[in-house]
Amino acid sequence: MGGRTQLKAANSLQGSITVYCSLVLLLMAALIGSLLESAHLAGVGVRAVQVMATGLDSLFSMYDQGLYEQYGLLFLNEELLSLSLEEQLEEFVFQNADLNQGFSVRTPQFLAFCPEEVCIDALYYAVDDEGIFLERQVLELMKYQETASLLGQLQSYLAQIANGDQAYSYVVEQNGDYEETDWGELAGLEEDAGQTGGETLPPSGEGETSEITQEDIDASLEGSIITQVQGLLTDTLLSLFVDDMSAVSEKSRREEVSFGVSHNIAVDGGLMEDLGRSVLYNEYLMQYMGSFLHPSGGAGLDYELEYILGGAQSDKENLLTVFTRLLFTRMGLNIIFLLANHSHSQEAELMAGTLVGWTGIVPLVKAVKLLLIAVWAFAESILDVRALLCGKKVAFFKSGSTWNTSISDCVARVAAGDRAEASSSGIGYEIYLRIFLLSQNMQEKCLRTMNLIQWNLKERGQGFSFSSCVYGMEVTMRYSAKPVFVSMYAGVYRGEESFGGSVGWSQTY
Repeated sequence: MGGRTQLKAANSLQGSITVYCSLVLLLMAALIGSLLESAHLAGVGVRAVQVMATGLDSLFSMYDQGLYEQYGLLFLNEELLSLSLEEQLEEFVFQNADLNQGFSVRTPQFLAFCPEEVCIDALYYAVDDEGIFLERQVLELMKYQETASLLGQLQSYLAQIANGDQAYSYVVEQNGDYEETDWGELAGLEEDAGQTGGETLPPSGEGETSEITQEDIDASLEGSIITQVQGLLTDTLLSLFVDDMSAVSEKSRREEVSFGVSHNIAVDGGLMEDLGRSVLYNEYLMQYMGSFLHPSGGAGLDYELEYILGGAQSDKENLLTVFTRLLFTRMGLNIIFLLANHSHSQEAELMAGTLVGWTGIVPLVKAVKLLLIAVWAFAESILDVRALLCGKKVAFFKSGSTWNTSISDCVARVAAGDRAEASSSGIGYEIYLRIFLLSQNMQEKCLRTMNLIQWNLKERGQGFSFSSCVYGMEVTMRYSAKPVFVSMYAGVYRGEESFGGSVGWSQTY
């Protein structure tokens, strides 16, 4: 009996050990399976992200080729796609999700999954956020191009412009009466004169409100006597600078690009960074846009740089705006030279004394002297602008050797159609355009750049609109996959035979 009891106890102990070891092995197998299935799940998630990224790359590879070839910009044009964006993206995702695509023998796919739904959560168009996406495209393009020569040229131009900083001190040294002039008093007299007489207008916002739009005004003025007189005046003023008015472009446009939605994306990197962005963007405009010296000849306007500066929808109006700005820039520099140059200043003072010196009123003589200097500088500036429009260079800050007129013949030379002599150390018309563009608002430049590109590309068979050009998108994909190691992971999201998940991804050009 004792032996039989001991045998039963031994068998019971052996059975307990067997059960214990089985449970341990089961737990170890479950742990190892769980780890392997977790790795499998993570691998499927990583591959889902890769498939989504590859699908977006495939979609973005369908960029508008005409836009890229002509302007170097990468945007996805919805109008050129045969399917909708979501359908096209789904097609690329399903193709990339199949590991055995293109093989005759299908092999087990350890990381296989099945895409179920692809959703586009957000789209970023070229017209959104006041054209910031166009600016990014331009800066990405220009930073890979050669900019060393540009920076060297810019440094030399700034060195010439910096010579003007010495003008004021030189004027004070050479003209003792310059400091004695009470400019504030003169300005006060002008202000008082502007305030006297005339009717008082009611404050803005009072009275009846008008709902007339700018389009209504343009339509009512089209073909009217006001428009005809304005055109005649524009032609007359342009004839001061251009010899052959028949060569001036008559093109005009009406359509404009309107900004899209705002995603609250802004770039503000400080003064120097903003200046660098502006310089690169302006260089892009100089390379890809036409000007008076090099008309574009496209379907839009011929003088594209002038349009970016002027904003009018006809070439003549933009030319007049830029020419006037150029004229007064040269006039200010020439006035500084005349005041700084002792002999020229005395010549103007002598003529002023001859004209009104008999009155014995010293302030009147000084006022006439300043008026004569202004007229003299204005005439010299017209000659300068004519030379610039012929492709010649004019000294930015003049000296006695680069000055062209005398006070006695300046008006006659303007009437004769003369031009200033070219200066090898000067700067040309396009450099002045660069200087003007530096002071231009970036949002205005982006919008007007899109206007020009859209006008030029709109004549294509498919048409073109920046409101259909996609710069970036945010997407979400839902997928399902079968468990490989531990079946208990099934049913987490999708049911009893598979688990599911979702991945999100965003991408821009």
